[in-house]
Amino acid sequence: MTSTLLPELDATPASSPAATVGSQRLLQRAVNQHPETLRRALAESGAVAPDDTVEWLSPVAHDDYREYRDMPAIRQLRVPAPLHRPLNDFWPPRGPVWDGLGITSRDVRVLVEAKAHLREAESPGSRAT
Repeated sequence: MTSTLLPELDATPASSPAATVGSQRLLQRAVNQHPETLRRALAESGAVAPDDTVEWLSPVAHDDYREYRDMPAIRQLRVPAPLHRPLNDFWPPRGPVWDGLGITSRDVRVLVEAKAHLREAESPGSRAT
């Protein structure tokens, strides 16, 4: 996500402990202050159905903008237990910290890795299978 795609995200000043720069700041603002703008962008990209709503679970202000990884992310997404396979069978330990987590009105889980600049998108892949 870039401020070019969602220019209104730069309009509201960040408050502590919110991030002050980059994709983390933009996603925090989108989730907490402009969720409809973010939902529309996700719908236009095909990530969610056009009429879906999204309940954002992270990074939300009332949870101190916390981001989650591994099983805490799975629990935050309310994935029913037990998993069909143990997470460590297909996901490396200390996997990515997800920038955003949400659940759509159709019960689809949304995991967001936000990138504000092309350089951020050039990171190496994970060992996830």
